[in-house]
Amino acid sequence: AEDYNAALALAEKFPRLGDAKDAIRTAHAARVNPRFYKSMGKDPAQLVQNGIDALKKRYEYLITEKKNDTV
Repeated sequence: AEDYNAALALAEKFPRLGDAKDAIRTAHAARVNPRFYKSMGKDPAQLVQNGIDALKKRYEYLITEKKNDTV
């Protein structure tokens, strides 16, 4: 099973997230405090999904290598 909540919480502390930094950090913040983002007119669920997508893209090479190792 994939625990993206824990992955976002861990990854948002990483110093080198590149282009994914803002999406990952915002996703974690939106997951922790969704009412704040709703008050700004943003959809917390969409922000979290954007962060998950950014996380997958940033670390795609690890996912691909893992899949190749199991074949």
